[in-house]
Amino acid sequence: MRAHSYDDVPLDPAARRARRTVREVAAEPGLVVEDRAGGFCGAVVRWEHGGVVLEDRRGRQRVFAAGAGRSCWRVSR
Repeated sequence: MRAHSYDDVPLDPAARRARRTVREVAAEPGLVVEDRAGGFCGAVVRWEHGGVVLEDRRGRQRVFAAGAGRSCWRVSR
């Protein structure tokens, strides 16, 4: 069995996080996103009071705070 070299993998968690880049995407109606913290997944419906309203497949709507640097969203296209 051959040994594998892990020299290119940073062991420090801070170094791994530093490499991650956040891509900005316009929140247009119909864009499907998931809130990683709570697991709610839905399509963007509208903007309301400084937040974005998401609607899931069952028709339930929730308002989430929106702003620059909100990195806990996962975008599905």
